[in-house]
Amino acid sequence: ESRFLSNLNDKEEQARRMRPVTTSVRQSLGSYDVHIEEMAVSQESSWVGQKLKSIPLRENSGANIIKIVRGKKNYTIPDGDTVIYPGDKLFAVGTGEQLKAMQSMLDASHAEYICDDDHKFMVEPVTLTADSYMTGQSLRTLNLRSYSCMIISMLRDGQFITNPKPDTVFH
Repeated sequence: ESRFLSNLNDKEEQARRMRPVTTSVRQSLGSYDVHIEEMAVSQESSWVGQKLKSIPLRENSGANIIKIVRGKKNYTIPDGDTVIYPGDKLFAVGTGEQLKAMQSMLDASHAEYICDDDHKFMVEPVTLTADSYMTGQSLRTLNLRSYSCMIISMLRDGQFITNPKPDTVFH
């Protein structure tokens, strides 16, 4: 029995050392309506790629992000310039109601997949002439993606090039 208790205490101490912020907050605030909750950011979340300061988390929920776990990295007390990535685990602190509101915000941030006839794409062959707008310019300087276009291949001097490099100059 004493060995069991000793092992249990060792495991609890090891957990405290691995998660000092979480453990200390839970211990000191255990009798109040203050909790820490882990929330996962999905790949479909509109929060992905945004800085914490651009998402009105505290304003709309009242809760705070106190830690972000990204793979093996921990960002304790992240600042507003910290960017959210897919798969991030956000540790939020707040009352039960505040955490529920933040979870609702995260759930609402999931983008819906839309596929209808208006969102189809097409592949079109284009032959450049000497006076073409693209002639003499590189793929990078044209910035075709800003027009929702991309070059997937080209035929030059009988050679077929798939996914040309950004420094490719058109002739």
